[in-house]
Amino acid sequence: MKRRCKCIMCPVGCEIEIVLDDMGNVVEVIGGLCERGRNFAKETAGQNMQIVTTTVKLTEPVGEVRVVPVKTTTPIPVSQMKDVVSYLKTLEVKPPVKIGDIITDNIGGKHITVVATRSVGTS
Repeated sequence: MKRRCKCIMCPVGCEIEIVLDDMGNVVEVIGGLCERGRNFAKETAGQNMQIVTTTVKLTEPVGEVRVVPVKTTTPIPVSQMKDVVSYLKTLEVKPPVKIGDIITDNIGGKHITVVATRSVGTS
């Protein structure tokens, strides 16, 4: 069986074809410009996966800034996106926040790590 996916590990967005055996194991990965993309294809095996990007409220505004942008560090199944975003809407983070700071690393016991993608309140 063959499946196709679009790599989301970088802005290039390579089209990758995954060949699976009868048991659903990856036999071959065709396409992709880099090893990172081929590994993404092997790991997801054609599942619909996305990196979640959203914002989390700050406990107190920094000037006019009231939220910090965040993202998951790895792609997650699209079926889990609604739960992840709903959980992140309940969080508040105390400034200062530096880019790369871990906002949470265990959403619903699934070890999904979310990091800040912008510094807020730092000099």
